[in-house]
Amino acid sequence: MKRTILGLLLIVAAVPAWSQAPQPPAGSPAPAGSAEEDSGDAPDKGVARLSVIQGNVSVRRGDSGEMVAAVMNAPIVIEDRLITGEGARAEVQFDWANMIRLAPMTEVRFSQLQDRQYQIQIAAGMVTFRVLRDSNALVEVSTPNVSVRPLRKGVYRILVRPDGTSQVTVRDGEAEIFSPKGTEHLQGGKSVEAGTRIAIVTCSARPAISTSAPTSTAPRNWTRMAAG
Repeated sequence: MKRTILGLLLIVAAVPAWSQAPQPPAGSPAPAGSAEEDSGDAPDKGVARLSVIQGNVSVRRGDSGEMVAAVMNAPIVIEDRLITGEGARAEVQFDWANMIRLAPMTEVRFSQLQDRQYQIQIAAGMVTFRVLRDSNALVEVSTPNVSVRPLRKGVYRILVRPDGTSQVTVRDGEAEIFSPKGTEHLQGGKSVEAGTRIAIVTCSARPAISTSAPTSTAPRNWTRMAAG
């Protein structure tokens, strides 16, 4: 009888310990849906979306380096590279107000995709960045020698030629152009040329927009603004 009572007491004492959920080890990530995860302390994980694909378009994943064929509506995440082949085009939407279009033979890297903070680096080719409506997003499009920051609604074309020179055209809107020579404020209908020596020039005529692959032909009637 005494043994039976002792056994029952041991079982009752063990039940509370069994009913408790196991605790994760210190330093492990919070489970999905937990208060810690929803507190807003976790870093932003921005994702853009491939909205248009025409022709041979590829994505080089930033985490693995794997090259995969682009798929419509597929996500683009930080450090991914988007590459268009000959005659191909692509479009990426960041949010309801900002999007970028890639011309043929273009390669871009998405170096930052946080909430309302977008940084795109152009390795080669031509892109058109469109701000469809004014927003509080901070956008920066970089080439090997200049950075472009759109300031309001507009259309911004950035070209990186095979020889390393860059051309920035504000077809509509307003932008700041940053380089080691300083800052240029560019209004609609203006262009800025940055050479390998960071010589910045501007023209008042609106350049024609080519639909073919970028070439190294320099625009005419340029007026030099700063020596290289």
